[in-house]
Amino acid sequence: MRSLFRCNSCAGPATGATALSRPPARAACVAVFLLLGLLPARAEVSPQDGYTKDGAPQIHIELAPYLWLPASNAQVTLGNGATAAASAGVPSLSQLANVLTGAFMGVGVLRYGPWSGELNIDYVGASQNKGLPPDVLGRPRSLTIDVSTVRVAPGIGYQVFNGFVGGIPATLDGRVGFAWFSASSTLDLDRIGLLGRERVIGISQSGDFTQPWLGLRGAIYPSPRWRFMLEAQGQGFGVSGGSWGWQVSAIGTWAATSWLNLNAGFMALHESGNLDASRAVKAFNATLYGPVLSVSFTF
Repeated sequence: MRSLFRCNSCAGPATGATALSRPPARAACVAVFLLLGLLPARAEVSPQDGYTKDGAPQIHIELAPYLWLPASNAQVTLGNGATAAASAGVPSLSQLANVLTGAFMGVGVLRYGPWSGELNIDYVGASQNKGLPPDVLGRPRSLTIDVSTVRVAPGIGYQVFNGFVGGIPATLDGRVGFAWFSASSTLDLDRIGLLGRERVIGISQSGDFTQPWLGLRGAIYPSPRWRFMLEAQGQGFGVSGGSWGWQVSAIGTWAATSWLNLNAGFMALHESGNLDASRAVKAFNATLYGPVLSVSFTF
């Protein structure tokens, strides 16, 4: 290091005016050396994640909490055969703050050589209170809707390609797993009478199902700090009441440091299925799509 970096005020005797500047100059030398020691390792995303420089397998983990802001189109078939449809655009952050009671979305991927394991966890809880027109006696009414959903989807993968496409490093993984989905909803209709708030009607439903999924993950690495990844998977395949679905995503990643990545892209999800005929809702069909933002931590 001495041949590469030398601070004259740190070496040799000093006299007169030079001696007066020795303490701050020496402190500057120490600060420079500390900064050099704190510089992070090279920031990059690599098709060789899961391998050492010598090509031996090693553990590589990437954890990514994310924010998804989907628009939605949904249709349900009621027990009496009637259908109802609803759609909504991409929500704003203020709209989310008004209805969300809690939320967490995150995915983790562990690589070891060509093998990978992954876990996707989503939880969303929402509540909304709407004022309704007064009843026939002029009493104020309100409708409260509470909904919560949980999705846990583990899977394993194997890298079937790691090479070059058009001179650009690229990888392709085959993946398989299952997803457990649980949802509960409550609808309460209240009115304000002489005795205060009165419950007119309350409806509560909950259910869960498990379904398999099968997918591919492809990525290209045009530069050491950039990765563009495409994922596609089919799910359901007719199990759990005839459920079918698909999910696709396109995510761009920029390596900010050796352990922190910034990600942005688009994700779409479709799900359809049949429920118990005794339920108020016996079939559903829903599509969600919108931008996704996340940070990921690697180690």
